[in-house]
Amino acid sequence: MFDLGALLGKTVEAFVTGLILFVGVGGPAIYFFRRDIREKSDNLIERLAGIFESKLHDIVHGTLTSLEGIRSDIRAGMDKWLGPINTEYFAQGGSKQDAEYVKNEIRGGRAEELFKETEQISDPKKRAARYKEIVGVCVAISDKFNAIQALSRYQHLAGKTATSRQLAGYVYWWFGDVDTAIVETEAALELVNSETTKGTAKIDELREIRNNLAFYYAEKGVRKDIAFSFVEDTLRNVSEGHKDYVSALDTAGYVYLRFASSETEIEKAVHYFDKVLKIDPKSKETTQHLMEAYAKRKEILELGNDEEDNNDKN
Repeated sequence: MFDLGALLGKTVEAFVTGLILFVGVGGPAIYFFRRDIREKSDNLIERLAGIFESKLHDIVHGTLTSLEGIRSDIRAGMDKWLGPINTEYFAQGGSKQDAEYVKNEIRGGRAEELFKETEQISDPKKRAARYKEIVGVCVAISDKFNAIQALSRYQHLAGKTATSRQLAGYVYWWFGDVDTAIVETEAALELVNSETTKGTAKIDELREIRNNLAFYYAEKGVRKDIAFSFVEDTLRNVSEGHKDYVSALDTAGYVYLRFASSETEIEKAVHYFDKVLKIDPKSKETTQHLMEAYAKRKEILELGNDEEDNNDKN
């Protein structure tokens, strides 16, 4: 059985930070968000506390029955606060001043002018870095058109490498196009598999891509066996202490969660989530996934009760 008391006993901060970087659709094993962004904003936590507490109350007390409703409500309430966090990854390699400039231009509706200005940057690497920043800002403000435009130009300069296609998969996933996210990430997997040299960095990248792909498959509800094989292979080869261990556990739990059709299978997912929380009690994605697990458990139990009632009538 689920230890509801344990879940409720966690601090509001732990739960809220669990949602700050996870945006409502069951976040994939997104490699760049899981590593570097650790600073918490007290002001952001304060603003998000009300959103989180409301959703948690709805799940626990049964007033919110739709899992999709949970996701969309949380996402709608959080989108406006994600910009400063979201752009941290995309601004890597550039100055804070430049990142702020890009953000102001996009938010000010001057994307076309910014694109023209960026084309005048002579150094291809710096031009690619600028387009990557533009992608991040556009993602943060849900500007799909300009995000895709900037992504295309970034890939043209950086090349359609495993890394750039993995990034493309994330961007498309963010905007709800899981099918294209799968296509891009499968291409990334093929590219990284074709590398003749499999150093540590490439092996880590391979596992990250597999984790993302397993997540997208689970999100879409397809290729169940492949999704399980990816996460199980990762868990066999990544031990505690490895930089990807926690994210691998969380992704495994999420795959079990999404494909679960019984309370027993949900408990398998929770087993992995619990292992994450023992290592990192404030794990961001895992807290969100526990919320989903409780919501899905409720749906499964209600469905089972309805079937029992129907059988009794017959």
